[in-house]
Amino acid sequence: MTALYKLSEQYNRIYEMGVDEEIDAQTVLDTMESLEGEIQEKLEACCRVIRSWEAQSEGLKVEIATLTKRKRATENALEKMKFYMAEQMGVIGVEKMEAGIFKLALQNSPPSMEIADESKVPSEYVEMTPVINKAKIKAELMAGKLLKFAQLFQGKHLRIR
Repeated sequence: MTALYKLSEQYNRIYEMGVDEEIDAQTVLDTMESLEGEIQEKLEACCRVIRSWEAQSEGLKVEIATLTKRKRATENALEKMKFYMAEQMGVIGVEKMEAGIFKLALQNSPPSMEIADESKVPSEYVEMTPVINKAKIKAELMAGKLLKFAQLFQGKHLRIR
């Protein structure tokens, strides 16, 4: 079976030959009609592959959500178990212990900090990242305003129904 891009090239070549009158109009029409049928079949096959990939993508999305939820639950259980073990070692006053093939030790965590009231933090400790308001720029361009730094453009995308 011929590749879609080759069919498109053939179609364009036949069209150009008809425009240049190298072959008669009826031959051009018959050839283009047969190529159109093949192109339609190829495009239909491509659409079927796209639908299959879309379904697979949705299935993976659901599986990712399920696995993410399980991962979070496992990590929470892990943290609770570690907290429980550390708490029990503290209750009996033990800093280090061997438990079978494992060696356990309570140790100090790195220093951490907490901000009591963010509104009272001096500006020298605050970093601001500028955010471009693209929605406002687009709205102004749509309203006909000319902006030197931006312009509207109309792209195309494939819609499959």
